Amino acid sequence: AKVNTLLVDRGNLTQRLERYQATLLPQAKARIQAVERGYQNNTAQFNDVISATTDELALQLEQQRLLTDLNIANSNLATLLGGFDYQVASPEARSISTY
Repeated sequence: AKVNTLLVDRGNLTQRLERYQATLLPQAKARIQAVERGYQNNTAQFNDVISATTDELALQLEQQRLLTDLNIANSNLATLLGGFDYQVASPEARSISTY
């Protein structure tokens, strides 16, 4: 049950991250560029530039939070499914022949 929940969470987080990367962040960057052009042409106020930049930073921060949540879900899945079972073989002792 926990594995299924984590798989659903991972799928949702992946979709949200894709939406941020494909749509939300590019739109925020385009908005900043438009507002900066407006500011240069005296059709927008500096406050608008600050607001657009703050919005983009908030989106970037949320994207990083989603990425962290995705990494946690992946780590929990790996733990439950035995993905962290590392096996280290002891080194073989080689005999040194002396002449």
